Amino acid sequence: MSSKNYTEIAEKYCRDVVRGNIISCELVKAACQRQLDDLAKWENDSSYPYTWQPKRANRICQFIEKLPHVKGEWAKQRQLVELEPWQCFLLTTPFGWIRKSDGTRRYRRAMIQVGRKNGKSFISAGLGLYMMTADGEAGAEVYAAATTFEQSSIVWHVAKQMAVKTPGLCKRFDVFPGSRSISSKTLGSFFQPLAGDPGDGSNPHCGIVDEYHEHKTARSYDALATGMGSRSQPMLWTITTAGYNRASPCYDLYIYSKQVLQRVIEDDSLFSVIYQLDQDDDWTDANKWIKSNPNLGVSVNISQMQEQCMEAQHSTFKQNVFKTKRLDMWTSAGANWLNMHYWDECCDPSLILDDFAGQKAYIGLDLASRIDIAALCILIPIDDKEYAVFSKSYLPEDVVIMNAGATHAHYSGWADDGWITLTPGNVIDFAYIRRDILDFCDKLDVQSVCFDPYQATQLSSELIELNVPMRETKQWATNLSEPMRMFEGWLNSRKIRHNGDPALAWQVSNVVIKPNIKDQIFPRKDVDQNKIDAAVAMIIGKRKFQIDWKNQSSNKVKLTAFARISGI
Repeated sequence: MSSKNYTEIAEKYCRDVVRGNIISCELVKAACQRQLDDLAKWENDSSYPYTWQPKRANRICQFIEKLPHVKGEWAKQRQLVELEPWQCFLLTTPFGWIRKSDGTRRYRRAMIQVGRKNGKSFISAGLGLYMMTADGEAGAEVYAAATTFEQSSIVWHVAKQMAVKTPGLCKRFDVFPGSRSISSKTLGSFFQPLAGDPGDGSNPHCGIVDEYHEHKTARSYDALATGMGSRSQPMLWTITTAGYNRASPCYDLYIYSKQVLQRVIEDDSLFSVIYQLDQDDDWTDANKWIKSNPNLGVSVNISQMQEQCMEAQHSTFKQNVFKTKRLDMWTSAGANWLNMHYWDECCDPSLILDDFAGQKAYIGLDLASRIDIAALCILIPIDDKEYAVFSKSYLPEDVVIMNAGATHAHYSGWADDGWITLTPGNVIDFAYIRRDILDFCDKLDVQSVCFDPYQATQLSSELIELNVPMRETKQWATNLSEPMRMFEGWLNSRKIRHNGDPALAWQVSNVVIKPNIKDQIFPRKDVDQNKIDAAVAMIIGKRKFQIDWKNQSSNKVKLTAFARISGI
């Protein structure tokens, strides 16, 4: 039995993080503070519904440190796993808290996000073996789930090699490492790789979701979660790096986990830790990289990161790869138009369009297709310092039904939450958009509704007859480049305010740019699935706002000159 006290190591790690002795991002500080606060409640409040049991917390660490390394120099030297303090924190916290009501674990789900090469696979592999053999669960079913069999086999194969190289484990628990399953006849348990969902007959005790950012839908995650219903203390363990797709279920879980850590949402069954750079950090500063890479200098080679960083500074594509995979920052796959971390900073959920009744507003309209997303965006100057942005996206109802559980599964959730307006049938009914524009014109002092004539001829003619100030704006680089540059400046200065519309954020994040020979930029998308219509509507509306702003500035200059000449 190991003499190490892993819970003390983990608690010291938490205190060092909170005190600033260990360089950490705000979300890791929040995770550590959450644990310290919970320990204080347990010690001082007899009504606290959970109890801390260090023996149960230590047990999983003791188990994993009896396993060997199976890759790299440590494997060559036949070294056993030695957990770092941050890894002790990851393992002891979810396994040490027990519900007073029934003696089962408090945490049923874990979300860990961390950069590549930080030992995710061996932690998950060791955890899977523990859950299969030593967690005290009869007939435990453990699955390593991913989008492909190859990906799901990564964690499972590490676990198999660990088992093969640990004869004491195999003997004690009657473990047999097979070609597609690690099993124990005595315990009636198994550990298998899984591509897709486990099926209706499964009864998972532990689901390990590896690299969740690669999952286009939540199908595997949800199937594992619902299949655990008959287990008394299951664990759904998600461990991933950041990704590119802000419409993915992983990004949804990332946002939810952030809200739990920030105490916006209370969820005592979810343990989460997110290692990433803070929003204002210079991504080229090597001193900050430990925030995303707690194993920097251990399993993460800093010289390799420095070489990759140097290369990334000369390539937008490689920059995004470096930021996403090594610094654990959510980006897009192309050359981002906007910094989405700044976009997130500008979110104000209390922002309501009705609060701006009677104020000047500029509307942009993109009706690129009747069978896909159409969008409008409203820009409202609050004062000389801030600008409010609201958006509406429209989709045919049949398109959402067809994409349920597929590439654009997020459409359905956004529609349910009111972020997308569905129109009946398989094409967008522009009457819904006409109605909304007229409603906005009643509420706001609409200066213009800018539109590209493509697909909008009939609607624009109808609105002109109703005295709506329609302004044609063709989608050319000469028309859109300057508004895009100015909007980027607004965002960088945090002058934007938006209400957190996830459909708008997704479409904005999908915009990539490539300057032409005149250094003009134009909104593009990497692939057709990455829609940008709401972002285009925002840019079109911004163009007319910019023209009016220039005219007003010019008039102010003329008036000032006239006043000086006239002696006013």
